Amino acid sequence: MNNPLQFRGNKNQLLMNYILIYSSVIILLALFCQMVFSVVIAVLAIVIVLQPLISLFAKIINYRKIEKYNRTSILIANGLATFIFFASILVLLIFLIPSLVKEAGAFVTFFDNFFTNKEWQKITFLSENPDISANISSILSNIQPKIVAVLESVITDLSKSTPQVLSFIFYLFLGTLYLVYYFPMLKNKVNMIFPSVIRSESVSFMRELYHQLKRYLFSIFLVALIVGLMMGAILSFLGSSYSVLLGFWAAFTNLIPIVGVILEFIPLLLLSTSLGVSGSLVLLIAILIIHTVAFILFLNLMRGYIRINPVAIIFLILFFSQVFGFTGSLIAVPVGLFIRIFYEWFIKPFFEKKYSANVQNNSQE
Repeated sequence: MNNPLQFRGNKNQLLMNYILIYSSVIILLALFCQMVFSVVIAVLAIVIVLQPLISLFAKIINYRKIEKYNRTSILIANGLATFIFFASILVLLIFLIPSLVKEAGAFVTFFDNFFTNKEWQKITFLSENPDISANISSILSNIQPKIVAVLESVITDLSKSTPQVLSFIFYLFLGTLYLVYYFPMLKNKVNMIFPSVIRSESVSFMRELYHQLKRYLFSIFLVALIVGLMMGAILSFLGSSYSVLLGFWAAFTNLIPIVGVILEFIPLLLLSTSLGVSGSLVLLIAILIIHTVAFILFLNLMRGYIRINPVAIIFLILFFSQVFGFTGSLIAVPVGLFIRIFYEWFIKPFFEKKYSANVQNNSQE
């Protein structure tokens, strides 16, 4: 019996077949083992984000580049990067969790009072335009039950999934520690999952995919961190009682491109009604400046790398969030990068080859 994957002279075709098979395995893992898939994706993302920091430490220690690594330099760089990452998270959690819990409870009360007392009617512009105010009241009254239902669902799901969350954090921590240590070896050995006849091509494909993902993940993580810190700082300056909560929310939502920014704005719009005209104006200007700076920074970090059309990003997030839930919204753009690279490597050359062949045949006729 012939092996359908055996080499028949077309290396690109063979490489494409293996990539499709491994992609199918990953999709099946995501569909039927969501917990395992989420842990694997989160661990990989953290380790990839840490790579620039590890490279920086390796250079500071004055050793060779990490790709041609010296065992001692890698151990020291990995240890420093991992320690700083987890120590920073631990410190943040120690200081943030009490404030987050306190502010979350207060914000729920604020949210309830916002709709109960119809706070938006106190805005000067709306109070002077009763027709517009009535229309907005009608819209918000219809929206309120849906938002309340979503909040209740989230709180219920969190209370039910506490053991799963603790398990996720445990395996995330353990997996990151081990993968950081073995990641250089993994990068060197990943080509072994492909036949020797296409190994050099597979290395080129995997290297391009890795560098695109590394730049995107590092860029989006850095931008989200900066937006969260700046938003928390401006809200604290304005005297808001929810600066920590909404700063954390801003950082979290900005991990999801485009769609996450819209989710970030919803509680800020509600909050603006309690800040007065001057406070709301300052907040609006601050939001524009923060996101303009973040957008420019992201474009500069991604300069020379693949970028996906914003419309495609929106539909990717919509599709993957429907299929894989919240994890899907986070992996939508990385999957889009993979699809783009796959297209450039395999589909586009095939189309161009067929097209050029047809043109040549027509000209001969």
